[in-house]
Amino acid sequence: MTFSFTYPSAKDFNDLIVALSKATDSITINVTDEGINGRYVEPDTKSMMVILNVPKTFFSSYEIEKPLSLELNLASLRKVLSKAKSRTASVEVSETDSGMRITVKDNKLGTKSNIYVSSKKGEVNDGGEPKVSPTVKMSLDSRVLELVVGDSSIIGDEVLIKGEGEEVTFSTSERGKEYTATMRKDKPLKYIEVADSAESKFRAELLKEAVSITSNFSNVDVELGTNIPLKMRGEADAGGQVTVWIAPVI
Repeated sequence: MTFSFTYPSAKDFNDLIVALSKATDSITINVTDEGINGRYVEPDTKSMMVILNVPKTFFSSYEIEKPLSLELNLASLRKVLSKAKSRTASVEVSETDSGMRITVKDNKLGTKSNIYVSSKKGEVNDGGEPKVSPTVKMSLDSRVLELVVGDSSIIGDEVLIKGEGEEVTFSTSERGKEYTATMRKDKPLKYIEVADSAESKFRAELLKEAVSITSNFSNVDVELGTNIPLKMRGEADAGGQVTVWIAPVI
């Protein structure tokens, strides 16, 4: 057995898988000495990148003999994990000859189930993230972000996000209609930091897709710069992050 690890929350494990599956049907996951990571880039326009990162410190147990990669069918995995949503259950993943075995164990209820998943194995293939320097950072409830982006997309095809002073605005206009949402600290932002004013424009549908990916997490961190990719990051309560980068309209 090359690897075996236990994640403490079945619900949060499922949330991470659901987030990834909203972007793609399959992804290659690296199992390394540092933890689990994976990277997906939208193949046609390269306009969106989705990254999974779960450092080994968030696992209840983590053993690995040799780093490797696993190609996962997320649609199938999401289906078999659809009932594994208990916070009192843990998820143990271990290697098999054809892929991996997932054991969902709920000590409180005394239940245990095994799921066998086939996956192609390979060498670790790490990819980087955009090397940019955002000057605006904010944090807010994912439901608020979903509402603002959803309302924006009804009005126009492109959304301008601007950070200046102590506020961030989302605005769009088309065919005589306009929409503007202004957000400040505690109204409804949980955190805002503006080192320098910045603004970028993004396709509304791409924004909606990015927000949908992070919507399973209660809180979303957003980083903005002028004419650079927008970063959104959601974090599971039990640990681990899904980060989405989307390209601006230049």
